[in-house]
Amino acid sequence: MSSINTQFQSTTDSGNLVFSGLTSGIDTQSIINALMTARRAPAVQIENKIADNTTKLTDLGDLRTLANSFTSTLDTLKGNNSLSTTDVFNSRLAFTAAAAASGAPADHTPSQAGEIVGVSAGSGAETGQYRVIVNQRAQAHQIQSDVITSTTTALNDLDANFVGTFTVNGETVTIDSDDTLLDARDKINNTNSGVTATIVSASDTAHYLVLTSDDTGVDNEMTFGAGTSVSDTFGLTSGGAINAGNVLRDGLNAQLTVNGISGIERASNTITDVIDGLTFSVFKAEADTEITIDVENDLTSITTAVSNFVDQYNAMRSFITDQRTERVRDADNPNADAEFGSLYGNTILRQLEDRLNSVISDEVAGLSDGFQSLSQIGITVSNSFELEIDATTFNEKILSDVDAVRKVFAFDAQTSDARLSVIGRDGSTDYTVDGSNVVEPLYLNLAGIDASGNITGGNISTSSGNGTADDSSLSLSGKTITVETGLGDGLIMFFDGADSLGAVADIEVTYTRGVADQLYDFFNDLTKLDGQIDEYEETVTDQNTDYEEQVVRIDERLAIVRAQLSQQFLAMETALSELENLRSTIESFTAAQNADN
Repeated sequence: MSSINTQFQSTTDSGNLVFSGLTSGIDTQSIINALMTARRAPAVQIENKIADNTTKLTDLGDLRTLANSFTSTLDTLKGNNSLSTTDVFNSRLAFTAAAAASGAPADHTPSQAGEIVGVSAGSGAETGQYRVIVNQRAQAHQIQSDVITSTTTALNDLDANFVGTFTVNGETVTIDSDDTLLDARDKINNTNSGVTATIVSASDTAHYLVLTSDDTGVDNEMTFGAGTSVSDTFGLTSGGAINAGNVLRDGLNAQLTVNGISGIERASNTITDVIDGLTFSVFKAEADTEITIDVENDLTSITTAVSNFVDQYNAMRSFITDQRTERVRDADNPNADAEFGSLYGNTILRQLEDRLNSVISDEVAGLSDGFQSLSQIGITVSNSFELEIDATTFNEKILSDVDAVRKVFAFDAQTSDARLSVIGRDGSTDYTVDGSNVVEPLYLNLAGIDASGNITGGNISTSSGNGTADDSSLSLSGKTITVETGLGDGLIMFFDGADSLGAVADIEVTYTRGVADQLYDFFNDLTKLDGQIDEYEETVTDQNTDYEEQVVRIDERLAIVRAQLSQQFLAMETALSELENLRSTIESFTAAQNADN
């Protein structure tokens, strides 16, 4: 019995078992596969491009992450010239200390400062020292009813005069005949009166309804009206006025003496409007104790932000270096060929490196000697082109002049008229310097302000004496000025002049752009929606989509060719099989003839 030759047995992609060369002995499937491999070479090349693009997308994602982190760090250092910016140089800390006030008894022992008042300093609070005495703490008005014998008996059964209406702070409370003291409490609490009702039980037969104003202060004391017979029955009022005998606590204002100025009163114990940027939380009054408050720059936060800047810069520099380095990049195959990064030679990477090099190494025009560059404040470039902080130098600089350090990083503007302030800028804002690296001023000229408070016209120029005639250099909205052309393009200013003011000429405007400010716009444009990284990712993604479609079309065509070749080889095998059968028949016939002879 003969057996089937399985030497050329194979399985198709669909799982069907195929035998090739059963008659011819030729491995037709291997031939077909070899032909398909050769014809699929263009598809393989395209798939390699897809793989390269996929690596690019991964590397672009890594670059975006690094750039976003760097942008966030730059945002804290570049200066507060936009509504969304947190300026670390405006961070403040408040330190408090307590001592006996002038005129205090000799035996007075001051409480700890934090037991009397808590102080927090907001962004931009003026640095300096302040003195505070808490003479009185604000408290909420509180009254109680007369004794009521039950909390669960209907008030009508205790006294029919409990039933009816009264108002507290203008809100009506209705007591029904079946209401209990518990119901009365809940009805008061369900109004929007600014009063909270509770029940205090002295015994099983002695209960008191206690009302407390939700807010402290004299102006927040409770008032009653709309007929007071019901509230009189409760004992909350007497003849329409609050029952003086049942007042547990008067409403009081907080009273402070600040820097020797007495008579400062506020309804709340949280006070935000006595010293700009400072919030006081009053805990108790102690008139014989003076609290000294020192408001200082938050140097720790500034140092941390600068350290983050160095770290983020170095991470970006490391990424660029890696992309420019030829190395084995296949972690699963250490014997693979060395390759450059997928973004090697990419325009974005070149622009990024050029921007970093120019800004980090250059001096910031217009700054004072000793504070003109990163290197002068202790941030230097190492042999490996990374930034390093000399802690000793940096600490000396920041302790000696924190504002000068700020200018090394941030946008800073000055005007010759106190009524004019620079409140913002955009990425196009530039400036000029003279031969001594001094920033040359711009000159703002205003035609005046009308009776409605609108600037009527004006211009800005790099030279003085140009008059106040209106031109296209400014866009005006009320008292807000935006520079539209020239070196100051993108500057936003506000002029706080009086209505019906006449012309004002030659207001000098100077500004400097520190390292973080110069880098911020580039990195923000790089990472923003529809920015450079977005556009390049979209291009690469579109390429891959097109490539994938090409591969599908090639494979579809090859599937047809494979089927045709299979049919051709099958026809060949069928013909060979028929010839083999014919040969066998002839041989059998010849053998039979020979046997008969």
